[in-house]
Amino acid sequence: MLLPLVFVLGLSGCDSGVEMEDIATEELYAVSSWVSPQDTLLQVYLFKANRIGTVARWDSAQVKNALVLISDGTKTDTLLFNPEKGRYESKPRHLQIEPLNQYDLKILTPSDILLEASCSIPPTPAMPVVAGVRAGDDYSFTIRTANILEHQYFSLITFAKGMVEFEDPRFGTQRYNIHARFLNEPAFPAEKGAHLDQYNGIVSRAYSAENPRLFVSLQYLEEGLYKYLRNYQRYDHWQSNNTGALFPNFQEPQPLYSNIKGGVGIFAGYNQATIEVEIQQ
Repeated sequence: MLLPLVFVLGLSGCDSGVEMEDIATEELYAVSSWVSPQDTLLQVYLFKANRIGTVARWDSAQVKNALVLISDGTKTDTLLFNPEKGRYESKPRHLQIEPLNQYDLKILTPSDILLEASCSIPPTPAMPVVAGVRAGDDYSFTIRTANILEHQYFSLITFAKGMVEFEDPRFGTQRYNIHARFLNEPAFPAEKGAHLDQYNGIVSRAYSAENPRLFVSLQYLEEGLYKYLRNYQRYDHWQSNNTGALFPNFQEPQPLYSNIKGGVGIFAGYNQATIEVEIQQ
């Protein structure tokens, strides 16, 4: 989700969580960073917009010599640029990311522009309850979630691991990873979950796989992250209907939510509870 944010800076406005500023394109920076108590690595992506009429490539848009700090108001961690990953990162050395705490991001760019944002970590969700049965060669599962804390914004993600072998007439023995899918998938991201929700899904060919496992993650999202993901989805829908079609898309481009003071982008918190289920053979 990071690259399109850089490329659309000249195309769309911002549904901003901060007061918008009149920033010249050549001085416009884009930030993307999400933090949670489960993170073992703090990560910040930073890009600089090119002037209108030029094409920004991933590597040329990266800003590599900025000062990037994340703080809880008392303790601070400095993130360093990793050229292999194209981002600033650091293990939490002084910080401890905890539910209900606020964290501040400060970035001083090479051109001495200050970018700032704050985020809050949502409460920890209750662990999802997963039950499943064999259905032929597939694994049919049910997920129950309890929104005891009545948190408004969430996402529910599921994926599977386990390799299946098959014979291809041209290429011989091939392997692929099994796939989990919802039969009644919740919206991503979602809001206003019921006190108790139930979702059904299936893992195809689970019983033909080696060591098949199902992972289910319930994530509570900060409001700013919810707005960013929803706005990005709407922009992506607009963009997909605006390229390669016989008729042009006459709808207005969708604005992107931003909470970055001095630039655009997102610095937001989330919290998650993840369960791993071994699919018994």
